[in-house]
Amino acid sequence: MFTTFATNDTTKPMTNEASGSITSLQAVARPKRQQVLRACVWCRTHRIKCDSSFPCTNCRARNRKCSNFQGDHMHLGATEEIAMLKARIKELEKRLEEPSGIDLVASRMKYNLERADGPASLPISLDPYKEHGGNRKYYNWDCISTKTSQYSNQYYGYSSSFYFIHQMTSYLNDVLQQGHDGIQPFSPTLSRANHVSTSRINGNSNDAHPNEHSLCENQSQMQENYWIKLYFNTFHTVMPVLDEVEFRTYHGCLWETIDLYRRPSALVDIVLALAMQSNTNVDHSEYQKQWGTNLSATDTGISAHWHYQRCQSLLSDELEDPSIRTFQGHLLTASWLLNASRRNLAHSVMATGIRIGIILGLHLEPQDTIPLARREFQKRLWWAMYSLEIRLGMELGRPLAVSISMVTCSLPKEFTTEGEKTSHHFSQQQSMNGDAYLIHYIKLMLATRAIYITFYHKCAEVLSAGGHKIIYDDCIALEACAQFLHSRLDALNFWLESTPGFLKLTRTGGSPQSSSDELLLQFDRATPTRILRQSITLELEYHHLAIILYRPFIFFADTPILDIPVAMGHATSCVRHAIASTNIMHQTLRETDNLISWHRVFAWQWDSFLSLVGYIVAFPTGPSTQAARGAASTAMMVLDLIPRHLQGNPTAADIARDFLAKSDQLIERSRGSISVDGLVYGLPVVSPFNRFDTTSPDCYSFDSRFPDPFLMTTSINELTCISEDNWLEFSDNGLPHDLLAQLGEADGNENPVLESGVPEVPEL
Repeated sequence: MFTTFATNDTTKPMTNEASGSITSLQAVARPKRQQVLRACVWCRTHRIKCDSSFPCTNCRARNRKCSNFQGDHMHLGATEEIAMLKARIKELEKRLEEPSGIDLVASRMKYNLERADGPASLPISLDPYKEHGGNRKYYNWDCISTKTSQYSNQYYGYSSSFYFIHQMTSYLNDVLQQGHDGIQPFSPTLSRANHVSTSRINGNSNDAHPNEHSLCENQSQMQENYWIKLYFNTFHTVMPVLDEVEFRTYHGCLWETIDLYRRPSALVDIVLALAMQSNTNVDHSEYQKQWGTNLSATDTGISAHWHYQRCQSLLSDELEDPSIRTFQGHLLTASWLLNASRRNLAHSVMATGIRIGIILGLHLEPQDTIPLARREFQKRLWWAMYSLEIRLGMELGRPLAVSISMVTCSLPKEFTTEGEKTSHHFSQQQSMNGDAYLIHYIKLMLATRAIYITFYHKCAEVLSAGGHKIIYDDCIALEACAQFLHSRLDALNFWLESTPGFLKLTRTGGSPQSSSDELLLQFDRATPTRILRQSITLELEYHHLAIILYRPFIFFADTPILDIPVAMGHATSCVRHAIASTNIMHQTLRETDNLISWHRVFAWQWDSFLSLVGYIVAFPTGPSTQAARGAASTAMMVLDLIPRHLQGNPTAADIARDFLAKSDQLIERSRGSISVDGLVYGLPVVSPFNRFDTTSPDCYSFDSRFPDPFLMTTSINELTCISEDNWLEFSDNGLPHDLLAQLGEADGNENPVLESGVPEVPEL
């Protein structure tokens, strides 16, 4: 017994220790899960353990609906997709609750409509419905529509010579009670300089079938090379849009056939047509010596027209899949048509050519992956076409086919490296290639266009404020527009200063007081013919564009207007540009052959003559009337020097003589009608300058001493007290006897222009 009790006592502590350890293990262990008969739907689907609570622990933790509904069995993939879709729905619902950009715009428009007194409208350039036609407030504020055939009218804007002739002939009808039969408002320029058209009208069988002519289809490769050489020596010098080496290689490949004739090419045909058209009055003794054929102007005219027609047929086949050659073909075709005085057709061809350039991406900046020389060549191609479009748009007073705001192509570079920029030899060589001339020609067009478009915007703005249709109805509006134009002429002045010396004409024997009869141009025999022709062409283009800008201020009024000094100064500037242009052409045609058969000469001289005669008609006793009358006689000599086949029938010289005779009648009538106060009944008369003499205005030196119209303290009403002598202060002060060469380098004054040397052009 004792042994038993002793044993129990000794084992008791051990039992307590073991029980303590067991208790601690039970406290750490998780409580036992209460098993359920059937798990909920979500736990059963995901094969996880469920409990007896509702909702179960798993569903409560995941914010799910807990259900023991024994419906259709759901697969795991389906439940995951359902969850994803529900999350997407919540996301979309959240987005709908937030205000979007469209809602903000709509709410703002609704707010503006509610608070506005009248109906809301978008800006003129954006409103697709209501404001169409509102742009008349900005440009093209007056025009004429001439009927040139039985069925159609043609539109010409205010800056065109057509509009100017219409105004002048209407004035002559009122003053002299007789019209002018020689000049019609719809045909003031070179008539159809095309022998084929004339021959077809006359029924000449030989010309009516140009395919039978020896210069049409049956020319050999050597004969075509003769005309190609003439092309690159003449027309290419002022329109360098072809790479001579590349073109000659291309032309040679066309002759690599088993036939005796080359494969058809629109580009080659138009090059041949231009060569024949530009050399109709050139001695072709070399051609006669080699092939025994004596070429006349009629022969070359017929063949030129035939090649032009075949070029058009071939170009029409390339329109769907155009190439660079297609673009070049349209550019040269437009030039051919302008030479033939087919301006409307040329305008249409240029529009097509510009669209082709857009298709080819020429209006965009070339990619860097293209070689530098090729990039610059593409830029020159585009800007050559676009500058031609700009020029014709200003000459006809019509809008451009493509706004300049859509063009991102930069201007071609004159120099690619600093070494080339400082190298005189490189400058001469670049001019020989025509690149320098074309670049400065493009800049001239852009600078003039910038002045042109802003000026006509201002005219429209002034007219809109005053309620007039034309600026001549209000002398205050006319003077305001003249002051605005005067403030925008810095662009042309900067272009003059930036023109390189080798593109400027040199003069000798002249001084600021020299007579207009002296020959001021000096033709250096050492100067290459190409550079001399480029210099002459560039200066004549400058004068022509200046005439377009200034000509609106030669106006025809029934009552005298004397309190417009700035406007009268612009009219005088127009005359002086016309005189300078006439003198250059007269001396060049007499002493050199640089302008022989140059069709552009007719357009230059005709517009100059119209400005001279218009000034005489508008101001018979004006300060520059005597100089204009003398220059008009010189202009008729220039027209006599131009070959008759370039003038049509009757010749422009005959028309000019008839028109000038009527202007002389106005001068005589004005002298006999001057009253005591210096006014003429029924005619606008301007008293002569006190310091006016017989010296030609083109002998004065050009300067920029004009007062800033915006800084003038004199009001419009006070202008009536200004003497007529002050008009000269607002003119070009006579074009310089050394217009381009005298300017030299820029004086270093800062000008608000782009790095390219051209003022920033507004949207055209």
